[in-house]
Amino acid sequence: MCYDTPMNTKHLLKNISPDTKTGHCYWCGVNVPVIRKAKKYYCAQDMDIPNVIKKAPDKSAAKYRSLEAKVKRLHSQYSLTYYQYLWLLDECNYACPLCLDPFTKDSPPHVDHNHSCCPDKNSCGECVRGLLCRMCNSGIGYFRDSSRALTRASEYLARP
Repeated sequence: MCYDTPMNTKHLLKNISPDTKTGHCYWCGVNVPVIRKAKKYYCAQDMDIPNVIKKAPDKSAAKYRSLEAKVKRLHSQYSLTYYQYLWLLDECNYACPLCLDPFTKDSPPHVDHNHSCCPDKNSCGECVRGLLCRMCNSGIGYFRDSSRALTRASEYLARP
């Protein structure tokens, strides 16, 4: 048996393949990615390796965490499930129903709800009106959800 791992670590490697950059770690119990530094190989899972550059985090894991945070926020702030959010997106054809600008990564949809329904900052879910772009959602907020004020603003803008 030949171990290609320094003895100052618990992660002992065997069957290291330089081509695939993997090896079997006895500590982890599975084949793992390996890091080569100073002609020695280290288990990528070994957090005790000093000055070893770890590989970049998995982008799919970061996307999953981001989606998970969005689902939690939708539920805690607006009492919406992710499927209800997707249904709202589908209802407005993936564009703001007021200005008709499509939602993009740079201009994502914002949940619009009636602030007078719930005294708390969080919504009960029944007062959710739909999805708007940030500008339209802010505009309605500045008009304090008042349809009369918006009508007066519309009449004001229509004047010569």
